[in-house]
Amino acid sequence: MTGFLGEVAFGAYVDEAEYVGEQCYSHDYFFRGKKIDVKSKTCTTKPRLNYVATVNRQESKDPDADIYFFTRVHKDLSKVWLVGWATQYNATKDKNFKKKGSTDNTGFTYLCDGYHMPIRSLRRPDSFLSLRQCRKKNRD
Repeated sequence: MTGFLGEVAFGAYVDEAEYVGEQCYSHDYFFRGKKIDVKSKTCTTKPRLNYVATVNRQESKDPDADIYFFTRVHKDLSKVWLVGWATQYNATKDKNFKKKGSTDNTGFTYLCDGYHMPIRSLRRPDSFLSLRQCRKKNRD
């Protein structure tokens, strides 16, 4: 339900985005020639800038989306926060990759392999709508 609500919130925010999640598994939306994957996490409090946005993925697997848009969904499903976005290049930098079980400097233990970055390093949600128009890629 968390992922579904994050996708619905993104779709409501970016109403010109085309939902393609039922047709493919690599991304959720198509917007201005870009493949957008919405990533959502459950939380119990309002997100903070030091909280982490995550793209779960094995290090050896190539990312499929052009852009990752991150949300947080309250545990009781009452709220969705749009916390920011990152290009594939920025989200999947080697320095952001953490192995399951490793810890950060605050003692947080990563529960899965993936790319993890603080919310403060993301682009603001309101900057997403100014994404430059680019040539549409083949959607297949």
